[in-house]
Amino acid sequence: MTLDISSIYSALFVILLAITIPSIICSIYIVYYFIRFQELRKRLNNHVILVLILLSFIHVITDMPIALIVLHTGFVPIQTTSFCLYWAVYNYSACVVSLMLMAYGCVERYFLVFHRVFFKKHLILLHYGPIAFCIIYPTLLYIGVIIIYPCQNNFDYTKYACGGPCYQFEPGVGLFDWFCDVFGPVIVGTVATMILIIRIIVQKHRVGQRAIWQRNRKMVIQLAALSTMYIAVWIPDIISFVIPIIVPNPLALDLASNVFCYFEYFAALLCPFACLVGLPEVRQSMRQIFIRFNTIQPSSQNPVEFLRPLPQCAFGK
Repeated sequence: MTLDISSIYSALFVILLAITIPSIICSIYIVYYFIRFQELRKRLNNHVILVLILLSFIHVITDMPIALIVLHTGFVPIQTTSFCLYWAVYNYSACVVSLMLMAYGCVERYFLVFHRVFFKKHLILLHYGPIAFCIIYPTLLYIGVIIIYPCQNNFDYTKYACGGPCYQFEPGVGLFDWFCDVFGPVIVGTVATMILIIRIIVQKHRVGQRAIWQRNRKMVIQLAALSTMYIAVWIPDIISFVIPIIVPNPLALDLASNVFCYFEYFAALLCPFACLVGLPEVRQSMRQIFIRFNTIQPSSQNPVEFLRPLPQCAFGK
C-alpha cells in the first residue's frame, strides 16, 4: 500500500493554513488580556497556561512556516546539514517542552485542588522549578542527541525535519527518547487527569464536598480539554514511529515521516482555543467584541472602542 503524498501534503497545507490566523489572533488576545488584568496573572494555575500559549504562539510563527513550505513545495527551504540540525533541535525541543508542560499542568492541578496549602508552601520546588525544568531539559537534551551524539545523519530535504536526525532511528536512544520524552508526558497527563476527575466526581456526591467541584470546575474542564487534545494529536505519531523501530514496517514509517509528524502543529494551533475553556473572562470579552463588530454603530464611533475589552470582569478565586 502506497500513500498519495502529494494529495496528503496539499490537504495538510490547506488545513494548517486555515487554522493559523484564528489561532494567532486568539493567542495574541489571551496574552494581551493577561497583561491587562493582573488578577489573571496572579492565579497559579494560569502560569502554565500562559507559558504554553506563548510557546505555542512562537512555535506557530517561527517553526510552522518551514513545515508549510515543505508541504507546498515538497522541499526544505534551506537544503544544508546545518539548517536541518537547527530545525530538528528547535522543533523537537518546542514539541517536548509543550508536552512536558501539559503533563506538569495536569499534576499541578491535582495539588491545587486537593493540597493547595501544601503546594503554596513549596512554590519554588513544586511550581517554578518544574516549569523551568520543562523548558531547559528538552533544549539541552536535543542539543546533545542531535548535534553531539556520534552517528551519521542522512537528511532527506523533501521531508519534515529533513527526515529526522540519526539518533532516533537507533533502537536504544530512539526508543528512550520516544518513551521518556514523548510517550511519558502523554501518559502522565492522561493518568493525572483521570485521577483528578475521578476523585472530584467521587467527592462531589459526598455531603459537604460539592464546593470542591464548584470551585474548580472551570480549571478541571480546561485541563481535560488540553490533555485530550495532546493525546489525540500525539498518539498516532507515537505508535507509527515506535513500531518500525521495534519491527520493520514500511507503511507505519511512511505514515510517521509523511503524515502524523505534521499533527504536532495542530497541538500548537489548537492550544489557545483549548485554554479558553478555563478562561471565561477572556471568552466574555471576545464575545463582546464580536457583538460590537456585528452591531451597526454610528459612523462617528471611534474604531478603537471596538477593540476594548469589557470594562469590568468578575474574577473567580
